[in-house]
Amino acid sequence: MKSRNKCSAKRMLIRQVCYTIVRRLYWESAVPGIFRLVQTLLAASLLSGCTFFFDVQESVEADPAPDSKQQQTIFGAIHTITASMKGAGTSEISEIGPNEAQSGPEKWTVCSRASFSNEVRYFTFFLKGEKVANWRPSVINDRCETRKFSSF
Repeated sequence: MKSRNKCSAKRMLIRQVCYTIVRRLYWESAVPGIFRLVQTLLAASLLSGCTFFFDVQESVEADPAPDSKQQQTIFGAIHTITASMKGAGTSEISEIGPNEAQSGPEKWTVCSRASFSNEVRYFTFFLKGEKVANWRPSVINDRCETRKFSSF
């Protein structure tokens, strides 16, 4: 029993010495502080780079409102999309308006409403030039309900 206690005491002493050495070398040196500083600077530069990129991209590319010929092309594409929806009844379309929800890089939107059985659903179409870049069911911020609609 005594020899075991001596071995355990020696092991404990060795562990304490090793722990103290490691702690002094790692935690009391300048390396972790510099490493944390580099990590923080890298994260800050990456995050600021993203916001800078979007600001520049929006200010460089001007996207004027589509003219009447482009509007006819756009309305035709929207009619094709809404006509292909399963269960959609009659559909109506709004005039081209600004992207009030700011949910994408496109500046112009068109809203469409269609009747599905007993309910009316609204869809937002995002425009890029004379093409429909993307579309989705509208959200409150699109303000489709406040627009004036007409048939195709």
